[in-house]
Amino acid sequence: MAGLPKINVTDITLFGNEASELEDEEIFFSYAVNRKELGQFLDEKSLIQIVCSYKGEGKSGLLRLVRRQLSA
Repeated sequence: MAGLPKINVTDITLFGNEASELEDEEIFFSYAVNRKELGQFLDEKSLIQIVCSYKGEGKSGLLRLVRRQLSA
């Protein structure tokens, strides 16, 4: 197909970082999704929140979103 740009699928920057805590701030927040469940981590009545899940399920991403909301 003429005119279509070629994509190097072996480019390590193509899909972003596997670990959200290592992802650049601007890039992370360009694709991060604020879900309604995020609100329970911002509830002032709950002074302690515990996040528990398997590796790679989004704990660090969740905490980055919470930190951003609390800093705003």
